[in-house]
Amino acid sequence: MSQRHSWIFNKLQYLAYQFFNYNHYFQTLTMHRPNPIEIFKTNVEDESTAVRTVNALHENFKNVSANFDLEDCDRILRVESLDGNFLLHEIQQFLNNLNLKVELIMD
Repeated sequence: MSQRHSWIFNKLQYLAYQFFNYNHYFQTLTMHRPNPIEIFKTNVEDESTAVRTVNALHENFKNVSANFDLEDCDRILRVESLDGNFLLHEIQQFLNNLNLKVELIMD
C-alpha cells in the first residue's frame, strides 16, 4: 500500500471510529431520556367520567398513558408519553372536544 493510500485508510478508520462513538453517544442520550409527563388541572368530578376519559385517550393516542387524581383539589390528569413524543396541542383539543376544561400546569 502506498503512503497516500495508507493515509486515506487511516483517515477513514478515524472517521468511522468518530461516527460510531458519536452515534453511540446520541443513542445513549435518547435511550435514557425520561418520558415527558404533562399535568393538567381539569373539571372532572366523578370516577366514571375519569375512566371514560382515560379510555378515550388510550384509544386515540396509542403512545400515552393517562391517569387521574380526583382527590387533588385540581382534579389532576397526568398524561405520559410512552415513546418520547408528546402531542400536547392535539391532546388538549381532544379533551376539549370531550367537553372537558383542561389547563396545563406548568412546572
